[in-house]
Amino acid sequence: MRGSSSCSCRPSAPRDLLGRTEGRTHWSCAAARRLWWRGLCTMKPALEPDLETHLLRAALRSVFTLGTEKDTINIQALHKVMPELLDAMLGNLLAESPDGDRFHSILEHVNLWIVSRVSQERARAIRSSMALLRLAVTLPEFDISAEFPRMGHHVAQLALFVSDPDKDISRQAREGTYRLYQLLLQQRGLTIHEAEDLWCHDWHQDSRLLGYENTARVGEVFGKFFSKGQRKYFLQTAMLAIQDPLLCVSQAGLLLTYSILGEAQQLMGDKLEDVTAKVMCQLRIIRHLHQVPEALKGLRLI
Repeated sequence: MRGSSSCSCRPSAPRDLLGRTEGRTHWSCAAARRLWWRGLCTMKPALEPDLETHLLRAALRSVFTLGTEKDTINIQALHKVMPELLDAMLGNLLAESPDGDRFHSILEHVNLWIVSRVSQERARAIRSSMALLRLAVTLPEFDISAEFPRMGHHVAQLALFVSDPDKDISRQAREGTYRLYQLLLQQRGLTIHEAEDLWCHDWHQDSRLLGYENTARVGEVFGKFFSKGQRKYFLQTAMLAIQDPLLCVSQAGLLLTYSILGEAQQLMGDKLEDVTAKVMCQLRIIRHLHQVPEALKGLRLI
């Protein structure tokens, strides 16, 4: 049972809040404040599931879209505070019920923003996803025993940005993917020290070539531990990404698709130029000639 709130300042009752703010421009900010208070103070009574979901979506929107249309001094100041508040809120929501269902529900809502066409929104979603995953693997009472087929989808989503040109996005995507690897190994009764390394660590290589190799590693390594359902979701997400308008995402989608099928070496090479040429050649076959490469025969790409 959830404990009583230690907060003396309580926001309005949920239904009152909905009545006053529904349809108004400040709805998302008000909802965010309401859920932050609940997340940070662990208030009673518990919210109804539908209402909690509605408030969570609004809170995520208010943070992820902050300042993407108009930057002011006040907005810039909020940039420093809001992500930390959001992380604390998500962490407390998970701590209230540290099980796989609650974890995956929160992760689903966060990761919807990873496919945003706005770079700032994508970056913030990747950061929040990474922070939630970092907490999950360190939460002593967290129960990840239940099988979760859509873990394959979340692995692929984050892995699409492992080779992102933005170093911060790449670093956070790598950590988020690594944390999912830890959780998957826990499900299989293994520790991170008993399994092979997820990443290549040849720092003398060109960073872009290393990005290609690490992206391919995701499919190769996770594929050894995925269930049939997880593999299916991973492959679906990777294949859809091949058609993404962002070139770096499209390239990553191709690498992930080839790697989960055990065909990544067809795209690899010792030189960046060679790998890029091979990847772009296959993308041209799929996206412009609408043909299926030999390695992908039997799969539907569209």
